[in-house]
Amino acid sequence: MAGMVRKSPDDPEEIRPCADGKGRLDPVNAEAGGVGGAALEPGWQGYADNARRQG
Repeated sequence: MAGMVRKSPDDPEEIRPCADGKGRLDPVNAEAGGVGGAALEPGWQGYADNARRQG
């Protein structure tokens, strides 16, 4: 049986800034999948960021 692993979203493994600089994603990777939090500033537009990536 595997032991318990304790991870906290308050101490993310990495910080991923948004392309427009108006937010960030703080992922925490677990064996069963990833979870995390996001801090988004006023004016953040996820659809505009996705449109730039897809052309």
